[in-house]
Amino acid sequence: MDERMTLRMTDYLAAMLIGVLSALLPKLLLPHHWPMLILMPLGMAIAMLSAFLAANLLSRYAGPFEAAMPGMVISMSVGMMPMHGTGGYLDAAFFGAGAGATIQAGFHLYDLYLHGEVKNERAN
Repeated sequence: MDERMTLRMTDYLAAMLIGVLSALLPKLLLPHHWPMLILMPLGMAIAMLSAFLAANLLSRYAGPFEAAMPGMVISMSVGMMPMHGTGGYLDAAFFGAGAGATIQAGFHLYDLYLHGEVKNERAN
């Protein structure tokens, strides 16, 4: 398999893992009876911390830029979503994984738009 494809797959897996952690940790740690005005920033902060730790651990396998930048957007958006109290933990995990893959795809497409496809010089 091509090295770029392997890196791209690990980038998507890292984004999905960050999404799952960002959705589950606030749902596990914060009580649902608190006001939404307090829950949303706290959920976002917990998700950002989990994304920071996951990006540092995964930067060895996924590209550091491709793990940290989408991880920041994933955790800010996904960390606030499970606060509405509906659905279970599995729903939150699937939502986080889907949001992580979608946001990573957005970053990938935007990078292709800015730079185009990068040629592999070692293939020749």
